[in-house]
Amino acid sequence: KNGEGKPVQQIHEPTQQPIPFEDLIASGEEEARQCIAKLSSDPFDLSTPPLRFLLLKLGSDDHVLALATHHLVCDRWSVMIFMRELAHFYGGGDSALGELAIQCADWALWQQEQLQGDALQTQLTYWKDRLDGTLPQLELPLKADAARASHQGQHFPLEFDSQLTDQIRQLANQSQASLFVILLAAFKVLLHRYDGGTDIVVGSEVANRDRPETAGLIGLLVNTLVLRTDLSGNPTFNDLIERVRETVQGGLNHQDLPFEKLVETLNPDRDLDQLTPLFQVKFDLQQVSIPQKQLGDIAFAPFPSEETQTKYALRLNLQEDEKGIRGQIEFSTDLFDTPAIERLARHYTTLLVDIVANSDQAIDSFALILPEERDQLLTLGEGRQRSPVNTTLHKLFETQVGSTPDGLAVIDGDSEFSYAQLNELADRYAGRLRGIARGSRVGVCLRKSADMVAAMLGILKVGAAYVPLDPDYPDERLEFIIADARCAAVFTEGPAGAELEIKETSHDGSMPNLAYLIYTSGSTGQPKGVAISHNAASEMVHWAGDVFSPKELAGTLVSTSICFDLSVFEIFVPLSHGGALILADNLLSLPKLPGRDRVTLLNTVPSLLRQLFKLSSLPDSVR
Repeated sequence: KNGEGKPVQQIHEPTQQPIPFEDLIASGEEEARQCIAKLSSDPFDLSTPPLRFLLLKLGSDDHVLALATHHLVCDRWSVMIFMRELAHFYGGGDSALGELAIQCADWALWQQEQLQGDALQTQLTYWKDRLDGTLPQLELPLKADAARASHQGQHFPLEFDSQLTDQIRQLANQSQASLFVILLAAFKVLLHRYDGGTDIVVGSEVANRDRPETAGLIGLLVNTLVLRTDLSGNPTFNDLIERVRETVQGGLNHQDLPFEKLVETLNPDRDLDQLTPLFQVKFDLQQVSIPQKQLGDIAFAPFPSEETQTKYALRLNLQEDEKGIRGQIEFSTDLFDTPAIERLARHYTTLLVDIVANSDQAIDSFALILPEERDQLLTLGEGRQRSPVNTTLHKLFETQVGSTPDGLAVIDGDSEFSYAQLNELADRYAGRLRGIARGSRVGVCLRKSADMVAAMLGILKVGAAYVPLDPDYPDERLEFIIADARCAAVFTEGPAGAELEIKETSHDGSMPNLAYLIYTSGSTGQPKGVAISHNAASEMVHWAGDVFSPKELAGTLVSTSICFDLSVFEIFVPLSHGGALILADNLLSLPKLPGRDRVTLLNTVPSLLRQLFKLSSLPDSVR
């Protein structure tokens, strides 16, 4: 800007751009791909023209012209213009193409003049209403060690056969919707099925060339829209088409606001592993493609090269031409591995096959896997045949005590307990339950500690079943569960440690083999107790012994509340196979845990795992 605050444009004079040449006849196409990869990955010096050429000779009449440009001066539409004009000259066209109606400088000035006053406020109001507040973070199939993402990427090809392509186009015609809306709606269904949420945000490009003067203009005119759609209520796909159409139309009606201005206005919080603000996933459908022409005796076609860069965590980039719908999934190799992207491509295709055949069905009913994949999963689920398990959880523990009495059983902060010591502590808790009938239920309302584990084992040792209770639960919920479970006693926190409160309740001994009674959240009404027998729990313990090695179970993090069934795995599987329990209030306390360097196994959900890997103090052994 000048001294008056007005924008000033400095336009350089035209310059000749040198084209380096390399003879690769002896090296072949692989060497050519490496040269192109380097050309595209080397950073630009913006004090020089932001474009680079390279001419490669692969044969006497076989050449590759590579062009790399900075995104500041070029978008995909511009590449198509350049290729079309290059083909024009190779085909013997006139030496001049005629003057353009406007230049990029004119378009930039027009954009600034238009986005003032009420026009700017209208655009800002729309997007702030749509996007203000906390935007959802999608649960995606990330790598286990996914952390901070760089721009290293790969592209996985995706192509629909002619039959599916025709069916997608037919559905678009029947719905009076664009092909973009149909494919985006299906992609949002896929993300919903992966994530489980109903607030799905996807970024998408718009050419931003609705003025006829921009049709032949080379420059960065493209803009990014943030398309947020509500998928709640399990709508039919036909109903979802209407929701997505409304989202897309609203975005197109307010596409003049530059994405950068929107980000500046909203100023969203960003994770270090998020390559783009406001959205994690991008969806694009382009209806322009690089021309493949025969110009006299010259064949003009794109050269296939391996892309190694990405600007996005995940992008589904499709193209439509006379041959059909094809494209690629662009992904960050720091966040995703190739098998996960291959599955995503397969799931998207399978989902579309089901959608075009049954668009009047609810979105949660569509298939993601093929019948042969379902059969394979069912076969894997049969597992190894074994005789039914007829034992108890505490007997499995006591057997391990006999095998490794001096082995480490529990790390509770700075305190450690051997198997023999933990068994002795459990026996003391069992002794406090004298008079409690077999088959009774006893509540455990204790903080995460060795005493909590010992209390659970002690309850089982006297033939009772434990009822997990979280001390942080509201009193009303605790009172309801204790009464509904007919607890004969409850272990609670006291000034001097665990206290035993005896309850006056009618004994219900109808399930003498009951190991524990665990309650649902109650989100659909009253919490409901789920009774699990020793046989069922012991079967899981035996199964885990086949799946996990002693080395993997050697230091199992116990971070799950005992009110969730995952805690049964975390506690009883290691104690039945010689492993140690490393107690933690929650998963994110691991970096400061005294026994953190001894953790070999942890169980959690992807969202918490991502947060965990962002903690710089996490030990390398856990990573």
